[in-house]
Amino acid sequence: MLNYSPSELYYQRLTEQFVAENTPLLLSAAAAFIIGYLQYVYAIKLMLRDGRGPIPFWMHLFYLAHDSWFSYTIGSAAGRYDNHPFLRGTSIAYAIWSVLEIYCIYSSIRYHRQLEFSSLMGKQSNSLAAVLQYTLFMLAAMYCVVILMADLMGGPGCMMHWSYLTNAAMIVGPTHEFIRRGSRDGLAIGFCVVNVFCVLFTFAPFGMWVMSFPEVFDKKAFYLVGCVFFSYSVWLLNMVASYPPKPKNKTHSK
Repeated sequence: MLNYSPSELYYQRLTEQFVAENTPLLLSAAAAFIIGYLQYVYAIKLMLRDGRGPIPFWMHLFYLAHDSWFSYTIGSAAGRYDNHPFLRGTSIAYAIWSVLEIYCIYSSIRYHRQLEFSSLMGKQSNSLAAVLQYTLFMLAAMYCVVILMADLMGGPGCMMHWSYLTNAAMIVGPTHEFIRRGSRDGLAIGFCVVNVFCVLFTFAPFGMWVMSFPEVFDKKAFYLVGCVFFSYSVWLLNMVASYPPKPKNKTHSK
């Protein structure tokens, strides 16, 4: 029997809104998920090409904690709602994201450890044990943040509330990396363009957040924040576009 906790009410709303007849919402959701996958396609492509990507290591840990936990909780909820396509599909989508994040974490540690960690850990970046210790403690902390925030938001059904925060983090989180690079080494204009569209489909009235929970997101404050993040994403796009291409003699530290 279903209960009426805030978390279950969130799930019920999602199952009521995400139906075949609600084409605008489904199209908006599809765009949001495609944008999310494109961000990681760029991250992996740049990591393979340049030895590092645009997303900092700590963000991979943060997204792994978020995506794996919500994959589990949403998947569990799907069973209570007759395997509703949106809940089941979202659970699978988060699981796929988790695999991509694990790949990025593994590649950073296995192949690009000095390049990734030397500025943070100095000579300790040569030590696999030290890097693994940092990784495990940071990942544990990220799980604590995700679970605590979800509890404060009403429970694991708050996926829409949490996911727009992860989109905001994708815009702001890489800023220091972008500034430090000074060239397009591990960066791409295309990634920044995708982030601009990420802001649009997160904060605009045609985004799935406003369309599915208008009483939560259809507010002036939400749109004002969206304007700030849109300007922020364009600023980072202009920054990367102004950088020279990656130096041809660049070598990868391992």
